[in-house]
Amino acid sequence: MRRNLALVITIGARFLRSQSRDLGAIATAFALPIVIAGAMGFADQYANSTLAIGVVTDPGAGPVAGQLVSALERSPALSVQRYGSVESLRREVRTGVVVAGVEIPANYDDDLLAGRSGAVRVFGQDETSASTAAQADILLSVLGNEALVSYAAEHRQPGETVEQATARLRDAAPEVSVRRVTAKKASAVGGVGRFTAGMIIFFVFVSALFHHGAALRDDRRRGVVARMGVTPNPAWVVVAGELAGRLVLVALQAVVGLGVGALLFGIRWGDPLAVFGVVFVFATASLAAGLLVGASGRPMTVPETQMRTAGIVTLAGMLGGCFWPLALGPAWLETVAHVTPHAWANDILNELLSTDAGVAQVWPQLVVLCGFAVVLFAAALLVFRRRVFR
Repeated sequence: MRRNLALVITIGARFLRSQSRDLGAIATAFALPIVIAGAMGFADQYANSTLAIGVVTDPGAGPVAGQLVSALERSPALSVQRYGSVESLRREVRTGVVVAGVEIPANYDDDLLAGRSGAVRVFGQDETSASTAAQADILLSVLGNEALVSYAAEHRQPGETVEQATARLRDAAPEVSVRRVTAKKASAVGGVGRFTAGMIIFFVFVSALFHHGAALRDDRRRGVVARMGVTPNPAWVVVAGELAGRLVLVALQAVVGLGVGALLFGIRWGDPLAVFGVVFVFATASLAAGLLVGASGRPMTVPETQMRTAGIVTLAGMLGGCFWPLALGPAWLETVAHVTPHAWANDILNELLSTDAGVAQVWPQLVVLCGFAVVLFAAALLVFRRRVFR
């Protein structure tokens, strides 16, 4: 057993030595995910930083409704436009002039003053991250206004109406606060953190198939793997050695992405054990897929292999939610996406980004990822035995 482990290390070291001659490709693989994640993430945050919304107030609505509109207008995240009818506002939402609409009914004041929640209606195109972000900010303003009215009703001065107390206390009631609390992965709809996670996942898979899988096919073409096949070494030793050397580079690529994201973008990834666990398991599954690609088909050059795997790499990344949140798509697409390990890895990282979850909360998804790795490694081993160790 000790001899086999030594051979695994030797094969892995051989691969690392061969890769040291192509430092430019390695540097590109490390830098490209960070550059793309930063560009896409900051663009998403900028697009969602000031969101255009429309407001319709019923003519019968009272001063408390007017205070809600004022609260929306004071929000630094929203740009408010007033409309005369719900029909015109809905048309503007459909055409994208505004990303969300707010309808304040005539009984809004009466409901709040009677201690009931006001039936404010918020609508938008829920498939877009901008609309989702706007609706979240609108909800914060509505809840804050309702909390303030309730507070004013309890702390009004003698002879003072609730409306007057609300106006007086609006800027002087520190007891009233509303905080945004993300409670599930679907709440992580955009920003640098989500895009950095997606790009790390995507480029780990790209490296596994485009670079490492293609290099293995080229090794087969040049007879390197065939020479391993005529030795008395077990097939699993050769496969494990090829996996080990590649795993060092891919894991380092992912760790650098996590570190730069934390230091440069200020991303709080969450529980370190869970984060490194999902990255390591996904990297292993990706490399097993790369070994399967490298061992399958006829031997060919690196560019030939890359040309034939480009569609698989791109489709898996898009379907697996590396470029947009799966939660914003239809339910059937989210279900189909989970035939890829990308979707499971993105689910875990988004949950860790959005909540205080740790290994205890995400272990079922980690088990599924481990399943992907085991199945792909077993398939690669089977193909190696048939094609190389015949």
